[in-house]
Amino acid sequence: MKNSKIFWIIIIFILSFEIFLPKKNIYYALEHIAKTNYLNINEKSLKENPLSLDIKNAKIFYRGILLGHFKNANLKLFGFYNEFLITNISFANSFAKFIPKNIKYTKISYSIISPKTIKINSKGTFGEINANLDIFKQKINIKLKLAKNYNKTYNFLKYMKYKKGDYFYEYKL
Repeated sequence: MKNSKIFWIIIIFILSFEIFLPKKNIYYALEHIAKTNYLNINEKSLKENPLSLDIKNAKIFYRGILLGHFKNANLKLFGFYNEFLITNISFANSFAKFIPKNIKYTKISYSIISPKTIKINSKGTFGEINANLDIFKQKINIKLKLAKNYNKTYNFLKYMKYKKGDYFYEYKL
C-alpha cells in the first residue's frame, strides 16, 4: 500500500514538472546559444503544449546566409528522454550540389539510458541517415543508406567510406 502511494506521488511529480516546465524559455535559451555560433532561427510561431513545444515555419540562417527552412518542429523534454523532431526540411538552392534539397524528417534524441550519446536519424529522398554523437569523446559516426533510385552526384559522398552497400563517416569535433 505504501509503495503504491510513493509510486503515484512520483508519477504526479514528474507529470507536473513536465507540464509546468517553461518550454518557450528553454527554446529561447537554446536559440541564444545558437546565435553565439552565428546560427539564427526565425520562426513564424511557437506553441507551447502541456508535453511539448511546436515550432512552425522557421527559416535558418548562418552568418546572414539562408541555409533553408522547415515547416514543423516538435521539442519534447521529459528529462529522462528528450526529442527534437523536425519535418519537411528544405535547403537553399545554393547548397544543391552538396546536399539533398529536401529532407522528410530529422529526429535528434537523448536518453539517460545511454547518457554519453545523442542519436540522430534522418530520412529523405536520398535514403536514411543514422548517426551517433558521443558527447564525451566529441565524435560523430554517421551511417548513410542510400535509396536505390538515388542519384549519386552529391559532393558529400566523396568524403564517406563505402562498405557493404552503406556509406560511413566519422568526424572528431
